[in-house]
This record gives sequence, C-alpha cells and structure tokens, in this order.
Amino acid sequence: MRSIKECYVPLHEVLCTVLQLPADRVILANQGRGAPPGTEAYATYWPEPIRAHGWPIVDQEDVPAVADYDPALGDHWTDLRHTLRVNMLLSVTVNVYNADAQTRIMRLVHAHFRPDISSLLHTHRLGWQSVSNIRNLTHILQAGIQPRFNIDIDLWSTFETTVDVLRAAGTPFTLHDTNNHIISEG
Repeated sequence: MRSIKECYVPLHEVLCTVLQLPADRVILANQGRGAPPGTEAYATYWPEPIRAHGWPIVDQEDVPAVADYDPALGDHWTDLRHTLRVNMLLSVTVNVYNADAQTRIMRLVHAHFRPDISSLLHTHRLGWQSVSNIRNLTHILQAGIQPRFNIDIDLWSTFETTVDVLRAAGTPFTLHDTNNHIISEG
C-alpha cells in the first residue's frame, strides 16, 4: 500500500458484507457528508494509521538517470531507486447507527474467520489483528433516540515508500599535494 486510500474500497466491501448493508449505507467518515435519510441502519468507517512495526524491508534497483549528468561519464548512467516496505498497524473505527445497530456491530467481532472475509482481506494484503470492545454510544449521546454502537478493528498492512537517490554524476575537482602543487584535475 502506498496510500491509506488503497484500503477504502476493500474495507467498504468487508463492512457491507458483514453488516449486511447496501453500499450506499456504508460511508467513509470525515467527508463532510450528512447521514443518509431515514431510520434504516447505516455505518461509517475511518481507517487511521497507528504505527510502524519492525524493521523495514529495503529494495534497491538501478533506474534511468533522473537528472542531467556529464556525458563524459558514458551513456549508461543510472540512479538508484530505494524502496522501503514496513508493517503498518491501522485502526479502523466503525460506527453503526439506527435499526438493529447492536446486532450488526456484533457481527464484526469474529468476521475475519468467515472464509469470504478472510479471502478478501488476503487478496488486498490486509491482516486482521484484533477488535476492541463494543462501545454503546446510545446512552452517552442521545438516549434512546438513535441507537449507536462503535468498535475499532486493528489491521496490519505493508506500507511502501519509494525515493530516487541521485548518484554523483561528475563534479569538478583539484587534487593538491602537501606543498599545494596540483597533482590532478578533473
């Protein structure tokens, strides 16, 4: 994964399947959108990167020169592409609202044991680590008016970042001896 946005679609699919909600009733949070109309159940989700874990895997490869270089160095000058892959822990906050919210959110607790969900997670290179306790927000926010339940799902993913490293492509130099006589120039 190179961007957190790459997990939006697979998470949406997981939540639609497990919560048994249509796609338009599972919403990525924090977009400034209002809640869907009506009293039917809906859910919001928001993935948040928490921390990297362990040592990165480092790959290096030669790539065509990124910047101009001195032609005297030859025609086959290359730069270096440095790619880091690190295990990243993501916490996905899921809120379920309205009708049957408590039962729907209970389905998430062991969803990763379902073969369809396990396969989907594997396909998108997401690993399910744990699930928080289910939190009842109904009595805190709007007692009895709108059922609200919340849970956090911790997932692992490999986050990748790449940088091109410019090799020294020729620099003028003068080499002097201890008596300040020029030995070599280039």
